Amino acid sequence: MNRSRVLSLLLSLVLLRGGWATQPVDESTAPPDEDWSTAPADECPAPIAENGTFAWMADWGHAGAWALTCNAGHRADPRIGSLFFCSDLEGNESTTPACEVDPGCVGADAAPSGSNAIGTTCFSVIGEGGTCEAVCEGGALPIGSFVCSSGQMLHMSYCPGAGDVVTNETVEKVAATMSMEMDREPTAAFLQSGIAAALNVSEPNVHGVQWISARRLQRIFLGSNGRRLDTKYTVSYEVIVPESSSAAAIVLVASRLAMDGTSENQALKESLRDNGINVGAMHQLIAPRSFSEVIAISANGVVAMPRTSPDASEGEDSSNVVGIVIGCIVGSFVALFVVGLLCYCAYSVRQRKSGQAAP
Repeated sequence: MNRSRVLSLLLSLVLLRGGWATQPVDESTAPPDEDWSTAPADECPAPIAENGTFAWMADWGHAGAWALTCNAGHRADPRIGSLFFCSDLEGNESTTPACEVDPGCVGADAAPSGSNAIGTTCFSVIGEGGTCEAVCEGGALPIGSFVCSSGQMLHMSYCPGAGDVVTNETVEKVAATMSMEMDREPTAAFLQSGIAAALNVSEPNVHGVQWISARRLQRIFLGSNGRRLDTKYTVSYEVIVPESSSAAAIVLVASRLAMDGTSENQALKESLRDNGINVGAMHQLIAPRSFSEVIAISANGVVAMPRTSPDASEGEDSSNVVGIVIGCIVGSFVALFVVGLLCYCAYSVRQRKSGQAAP
């Protein structure tokens, strides 16, 4: 083999190897970019629930969450809610949501707001997710609607007055309900201030607080100062999500509000303690959930507040009933004692007279 042929073979080999080195990668076989729109099946598999399906929410919580949607005629268990966080702020797994038969909401619980409100369009029972609104005098259109959620009628429907200048705005809201043991009756202002401090929102963003009380007749809870915390209050609240935050963030911190030892729990208790109210045990009754609705805003920027339903406005009804019952029981015993004493006296007099007449 001559020298020129050997050189041509070597040159061909060099060019061939260079072509392999510079050959572009086949994109069809390259590993795909990570898709954050789907959950990592190994780390947080989709939960399973009867009569419902879960959808992945990548931007909820620190590691995403699964949101439960129940079939028609069902709702998520209110105590747990519809969100399954892959990990909460403490790094613990969430309780798995479950669907249950929906008993609906009581339409009469919807209290319309505004000077021109004359009624509502609410039926006696409204299904989960259903809405209704106020009926305004003169056929005017109301602002906002009531929403049935976890057995509660949320939000408000407002009928402005004839000369009112009102605008409307669609906002996101978060609602929840908890039980609280307190040694004295709270006020709307105290609860609004405490919830705002705990959730790190301004007080006007706490858009409505309601509570009812029930006198405890069993174990008596004593605070650190020895004062009796013998009244348990059921507290419901709604929060307008600030523009600087998100519904996901507010739901997450609100879910920690009734958890003993969390920063949110301590902030609420400290705020109420500063106002002379000691708080004992707290429990979540209805899990935080979010929804979108329309609010009414006056010309000077004041947001119209929901009107409190008559049976939950003062928080004194159950305590007064207990006092009346106890008073009736004590009065009955006193009356029986007096009647018995009179009968005994009458009997003694008759015996004495019959003894004197016998000889």
